[in-house]
Amino acid sequence: MLSRKLTLCAGAGLLFALAKPIVTSWTATLSPVGGSAVSGTATVDVPDAGMAKPDQAPPAGAYDSAKKAAPAPAGETAKASVTISGAKEGEYPWHVHTGKCGSAGPPVGSASAYTPIKVSADGKGTSQANISAKLTPGTDYSVNVHKSKQDMAVISCGDLKGGGDQMQMPPRDTTAPKP
Repeated sequence: MLSRKLTLCAGAGLLFALAKPIVTSWTATLSPVGGSAVSGTATVDVPDAGMAKPDQAPPAGAYDSAKKAAPAPAGETAKASVTISGAKEGEYPWHVHTGKCGSAGPPVGSASAYTPIKVSADGKGTSQANISAKLTPGTDYSVNVHKSKQDMAVISCGDLKGGGDQMQMPPRDTTAPKP
């Protein structure tokens, strides 16, 4: 009897260990573009509120296998942040974009959600944004820093990484004998 209980526990542990983790943070290393000296880092933290906790069943519709993403509940936002160095003192617009560096598409969320990066005399600056859209695992995203509000040329860019598949709850083993 004891060995059966241990086998059942080990089997459940193995299923849990094989499940893919929920991706909640994407990161990018920004590199200079077009002869600029601007580099830095960026992160996007994605809420995982639509996914089930390990000790409860997933809410109805929480996981759409065709989209590989949980829908963002009303009011949920992704939190993006960027830190740069090597820039001249001033303000620099930035955005998370769909697509990779060099072929970036439109900004993710509203462009007005992104507060310009304020760079001080030491050439460093940071900014944050609350984006009312969730990043979809398996889709390419990048972070662009632009030259100015008047000149939207990209002076630094980095591809976001970490957006692998979100976790699916492992199937329950209904064939195992009951203790």
